[in-house]
Amino acid sequence: MLRLLWRFRHARNIARVTRRYPEFARIGGKAAFTTTVAWGLPVRARCLDDDSDAPAIDPESLSHEFLIKQASVIAVEAASRVLIQLTVAILDAHEEYCKSLNKLSSLINRFETEVGLCSGDDAFWMEMIAIREETNRLKADVLSLESRMQSITSLVDAVAQTAFVNGAEYAGICANERLLSAERQIKSAAQKTATLEDAVNRAHRDAVLSSADKLEAPEEGEHKET
Repeated sequence: MLRLLWRFRHARNIARVTRRYPEFARIGGKAAFTTTVAWGLPVRARCLDDDSDAPAIDPESLSHEFLIKQASVIAVEAASRVLIQLTVAILDAHEEYCKSLNKLSSLINRFETEVGLCSGDDAFWMEMIAIREETNRLKADVLSLESRMQSITSLVDAVAQTAFVNGAEYAGICANERLLSAERQIKSAAQKTATLEDAVNRAHRDAVLSSADKLEAPEEGEHKET
């Protein structure tokens, strides 16, 4: 029963990620998750009570070249799985960070139009502090995840080269295509995040300048009266 539940969650998670990020399902005209889904197939086979119908494999018929090639393919799939999971984590982190930036931008606009520089109730300032702390934390999460990408890139490059050398050319091509697709998606998310960061910085600058102008206006009026 536990094995059945594990298989269900495994397939459901794969389907969820594929729906959320359809780009991963279109790499070189092949489904990037085809081999990932295939990882569950041996588990289903092992769950059978009677494996008498399974074809017997003669160890003597397996050459060293064949075993090395198969091991290279497995290495590519393992590295690809790490790559996909890390990429999804980075994209999710960017998404959460962008949501927090949008909240911060809304608060800054509210500060400029309604509150003013030295006014506003405590609830507003507490909310502003909480959103800023959340934004800083989420940005740190993005940077932490992206810092791991370099090592994963080196790993995928290494297993792809190993696959080519050992005769598993298609596996090597798939690894390179998955890496390029992941890098494109991360770059696109990073550009969107950078655009939002610039917008928040401009909004903050405009709010400060606007508040400064509001403070200077009464002072000029007092000087004219005197």
